[in-house]
Amino acid sequence: MEKKQDNTECMITGWGIAAFVGFLAMVMLYWIAGFDLNQTVFSGGLIGAVLGFGLSLTICGQQTAAEDLSSEEKPAARYAREAEERRKARIVTTLGADAAEVAINPKTSTPPSVAAHTAAPGAAATLAPADKKPAPTAAAAAAPADAPAATEDDRPKVLLGAARAGGKDDLKLIGGVGPKLEETLNDLGVYHFDQVAKFTKADIAWVDERLRFKGRIERDDWMSQAKTLAAGGETEFSKGKKKT
Repeated sequence: MEKKQDNTECMITGWGIAAFVGFLAMVMLYWIAGFDLNQTVFSGGLIGAVLGFGLSLTICGQQTAAEDLSSEEKPAARYAREAEERRKARIVTTLGADAAEVAINPKTSTPPSVAAHTAAPGAAATLAPADKKPAPTAAAAAAPADAPAATEDDRPKVLLGAARAGGKDDLKLIGGVGPKLEETLNDLGVYHFDQVAKFTKADIAWVDERLRFKGRIERDDWMSQAKTLAAGGETEFSKGKKKT
């Protein structure tokens, strides 16, 4: 209704302008050009009619077309808005409110914990503290913190899988080797004095990495002591040890 009223007002305005221009034309034709009355009325009316039709087709026609185009765009915009609202509703239904906010506005939203959205329906979601580390496995807890993994390539050649038939030597006769350290050496594959006497620099480094007190092998000169003991001799330390 409003569109029709606007178009009518445009037509009235256009024809009013045309009538005024036609009247001016008649006055000018009659008084200036010297037309007789019939010619003046005909010419002025023709000018007004042509101008009125022209204004109606151009100005009012363009206004009507613009209004029609505007009225066509409104349903399209409304359809797009409704489609977007339906999409957001489906996201909320599928993911929940928090995850839906992230999916719809990824730049302004903070992602929720994954655990909160993977929990079973009806179960309370528990968020683990961000700085909480997983508990170590039993194997990792049992392994010494400073013991690197041994490989077949870097293991000393002097190591044995078990003591020889005559039984293992008393490694505690070497100065600097106590009961705990002897047990560690046996676990590594060191049972006899001659093994220690044959330690190379690489062997010393390998064994030293697996001892609690590093540097003791060279500091107490195990190799010299072990060489003497392996040959059946005695060291000052072994003599004192046997007396006690």
